[in-house]
Amino acid sequence: MRPWRLIIDKPRGAAENMAVDEAILKSCAESCAPPTLRIYSWLKPSISLGYLQPVTPARLDLEYCREAGIEIVRRITGGRAVIHGTDVTFSIALGESDLPEGCGSVIASHRWLMGGIVEGLRSLGIEAEIGPERAIAQSEMSADCFAHVAECDVRVGNEKVVGSAQVRRWGALLEQGSIPRAAPSFDVTRVFGRPAKPYREHLLAQKSPDEISQALIKGFNIALAQPLQQADLTTRELSCAADLAAEKYSTEAWTCRLK
Repeated sequence: MRPWRLIIDKPRGAAENMAVDEAILKSCAESCAPPTLRIYSWLKPSISLGYLQPVTPARLDLEYCREAGIEIVRRITGGRAVIHGTDVTFSIALGESDLPEGCGSVIASHRWLMGGIVEGLRSLGIEAEIGPERAIAQSEMSADCFAHVAECDVRVGNEKVVGSAQVRRWGALLEQGSIPRAAPSFDVTRVFGRPAKPYREHLLAQKSPDEISQALIKGFNIALAQPLQQADLTTRELSCAADLAAEKYSTEAWTCRLK
C-alpha cells in the first residue's frame, strides 16, 4: 500500500469546501495525488445537500436558511442533507486501483474506509461500530441525513454517529463524511419542516474539534498500518477548486437544480 496524504485544512465557505473535495478527486483520478484524507471545517453554518436530493419548501425552508445566514451547497456525493458548522467534516479520495483486494464494491470500500473512522472514535472511548449490510431504521419524510440509518452506517447501538456518502468518477472515488459534535446553532425544525433528530451531544460535546481530528488521524494510522503524510493542497488543486467554486458549487443552477 502506498503512502496516504493528510490535509488538515483551514475553514472554508460551503462552495469552496465542496470544490476542494472534487479537485482532490480529480487529482487522484489523474494519478497526480496519492490517496488523501482531508479534515476540514466551515466558515459559516452550512447545509450540504445530497447529489440527487430535491429542494422543495416542504423539505427545506430556503427562506429561513437565508435569514439565518446558513449557506446551502449541493454535494457531488449522494444521501440526504447534512448540517455543518458544529461537526468535524472529512473526505477521503483515492483511485479505485488503490483499493485493497476484495474492496472493489461501493459497500465493501465504504466499510474499509470507515474502519479508520471507527478506530478513531474508539480511541475517544466511543463504542462505535459499522452496522450490518441492511437498514435498521429510517424516516422517509425527513431530509436530514441523521434521521435515516442505512446499512453499513457507523453507529453506537442503533443510532448513526457518522453521516457519509460515496461517489465514483473517472476511475477514482470520493467519500465525504460528517461527525456531529454538538447541536446546530439554528432551528433545525424550521430548516427541515419536521422535529429535529436529537443530537448525541454527550458523546463528543466535551471533545474539541482538534481532539476529534487527531483521533481520526490516529484511527487511520492504525487502520492503514502506516502513518499519514501531512501535506498541503497543490497549486493545481487550488486552481481547480477556485474554478469549481465559481462555476459550479456557488451557482443556484447547481444547488437548486432538483425541485
